[in-house]
Amino acid sequence: MELSKKERNKRIFHIALTAAIMVFIFLQSAMPDYASAQESGFFVNVAESIMNAITGKQLDLENLSFVIRKLAHFTEYAIFGCSLLLTVGDLVRSFPSKGDGEEADSSNGGGEETNSSNGNEIRLSVMAGLISWGIGSIYAVTDEFHQYFVPGRSCEVRDMLLDSLGVATGVVIFSLIVYSRKKKRNPEKGDRTKE
Repeated sequence: MELSKKERNKRIFHIALTAAIMVFIFLQSAMPDYASAQESGFFVNVAESIMNAITGKQLDLENLSFVIRKLAHFTEYAIFGCSLLLTVGDLVRSFPSKGDGEEADSSNGGGEETNSSNGNEIRLSVMAGLISWGIGSIYAVTDEFHQYFVPGRSCEVRDMLLDSLGVATGVVIFSLIVYSRKKKRNPEKGDRTKE
């Protein structure tokens, strides 16, 4: 299947974005503990100011710092999950599927073709999501292992699990956004498959 220039450029952008996020995560993990604490200190101060204004109480900065650091881990991996889904989705959809002589045209009235193309699309989306989650989780493990060698940082199973959960969350949320956008664009497509 020959890709258009626009499609090729989109795929290159997705790969570049995913690589950039991986580099960003690596660089964050390569920071010694004092540099990492200094960076997260800004966000801790902002969060403390906001929480003090809302509650009027003095917060435990150590606990707040811990929560913000873990939330940052989770968030960067959720973004990584979204990006991975774009990249892996491009690759998965480029493989020919069973019975792919020509792609089924979902714009025509053929109920059978719509059903099979719909089923194939769902299968590919699930496959892309699982592969993305797997790659992201493996990267989280290697990232934590990398931190073991950084001064003042540690390798924790808890963080591996949190990062893996972040990837899964990003994949699920992004999948739901894509699904709802497709449904808005083609509201009659879902009705046709039920006939």
